Amino acid sequence: MNNEAYESDTYLRKTLEALSQPGPNQFLQLTVAEEGEALRLLNEGGRVYGIIQAANPPVRLTVKQKGFRQTILKSFLDQYSQTKWAITEIARQNPPATVPALIGAADHRREFTQQIWFSQAKQDTNLGFFYALIAMTCLYSSFWGGLRNTLHLQADLSPQGARRSTAPRLTKKVLSYLTRWRHSQSVLPKY
Repeated sequence: MNNEAYESDTYLRKTLEALSQPGPNQFLQLTVAEEGEALRLLNEGGRVYGIIQAANPPVRLTVKQKGFRQTILKSFLDQYSQTKWAITEIARQNPPATVPALIGAADHRREFTQQIWFSQAKQDTNLGFFYALIAMTCLYSSFWGGLRNTLHLQADLSPQGARRSTAPRLTKKVLSYLTRWRHSQSVLPKY
């Protein structure tokens, strides 16, 4: 959108112009318009997927609907805003650092993660469904097992629960008490 903030933000303007150069790496098709014209183009439902508005400090994106292209525009503008903020902060805290050198350094982004493959096998999309099925089976079986145990232990819901609730409980505990009591009653010989 053509406004005063857009005219004063030379880095945003140059970045958008560079990304809209025709060629195999053209990222977007830039049309600079006033606010009313930009909203009309967006609402027509044509090839306008978003309106980029320069503002102080963030850059805003106006879209008509959610979609893949709108998400790409949003991620690009987020990356631009973060890079611009980082360059501004570095230049403010370190005056000898020149802005063009920082911009040149920002152009060469480093990857700090590396994607590795454990085998040379071709990725199979059905494999994800297979593992999801195994996970779902484990989850449902744990629910079923917990429900089964709960229902079988209640005296009013199953004969096994009734039998367990009338039977003496904690036989090991009772036996340990009896054993301790017997040992306490025995008289040890004195030497």
